[in-house]
Amino acid sequence: MDNNIFSFATKELSQDAVICWMLNWIKYPNSELYNLSKEMFHLLGVEDVDANQEITIDRQLNKADIVVTLHGQKQILIIEDKVYSSEHGNQIEEYAKYFRELSHQKEHIKNNTDEPYIVKTVYFKTGYYYDADKLVIADVTINAAQFYNIISNQKYKNISEILDAFVEHLKGIMEYYEEYGDYRKKYKEGGYYISGETIAQHNLMRTIFPEDNWDKTTEIFKVRTGTSSGRPWTETDICGKIYHKESEDYYRFFWRIDTNNKGPYLSLRLYDWFDKKNESNKNRHVEIYDIYVKNSKNVFEKLKDKIDLCWDDVKEGYRGNYVEVSLFTINLTDYLQNWDEKGEKLIKDVNIITESFLSEI
Repeated sequence: MDNNIFSFATKELSQDAVICWMLNWIKYPNSELYNLSKEMFHLLGVEDVDANQEITIDRQLNKADIVVTLHGQKQILIIEDKVYSSEHGNQIEEYAKYFRELSHQKEHIKNNTDEPYIVKTVYFKTGYYYDADKLVIADVTINAAQFYNIISNQKYKNISEILDAFVEHLKGIMEYYEEYGDYRKKYKEGGYYISGETIAQHNLMRTIFPEDNWDKTTEIFKVRTGTSSGRPWTETDICGKIYHKESEDYYRFFWRIDTNNKGPYLSLRLYDWFDKKNESNKNRHVEIYDIYVKNSKNVFEKLKDKIDLCWDDVKEGYRGNYVEVSLFTINLTDYLQNWDEKGEKLIKDVNIITESFLSEI
């Protein structure tokens, strides 16, 4: 659609408004979008809903994105709506606690009995689901495909310019994540997506270390993402914290996907917190780093008949005076250029190296 308003109204608040607008058609039984509203309520987990019910729809009520109160059913729906961000600070749990405690007191809820309303939660995200999103606890979880499947139905096409525009907008979001999540592809102007797109990095890390490796009760093999100087990075721990003797200081190891002046890379890193003003701590850090660089070399030597990579293929790290430092780095450019031929070998080698390295700890 040319000149789509949602090309400009890109904030999550705009999606909040559209969801509220769709749900509000439940109050207009003669509208062609009445059934769309019913389908939206069904998606949210409310089956028995119609125009005869008293329903209140609020935005930013006690900071919750959307709060839907079904007075006749004595039910409150708290919808946490996301596009690009993820839940933070246990938002959903805090909102639910607030409304459970006050549901029988709030004038807004119009409850004249001592029986509190049932509070249900919805995590509604149309953007990419990172590992952090998969830890969100809600009664109902909704993704872009589920949402799109309802609103893109041909029976609702050309009824409302707002709806048609949003359908195209959501389609564009889904196509973006499909396109730029492909770590093998490059920008037209050059450079791999993996150097500029968090989703591409996340997908590659999950290709190397599938989600089955992560039991969701620890940080081990959970994929986390961030940016440094505007450039994305992605990491996954391969072990828990290892504490220094008689100290609360610890170290751990993780794989990191990042980019330097030679292109995208995968590195095995040591995080070893130490007090840089403490000479003993500094010496301890040097010792730990040197031990594990040596261990890494030993791993490659031990695996020389099992993997294609050798120590000469990787770049040894530089310890410096850093808390976080690479033990060695694998440049990814050649693998990405020849993924069909070399991709599976990289995945196999990295997993074998990881297993062998852990056995040396």
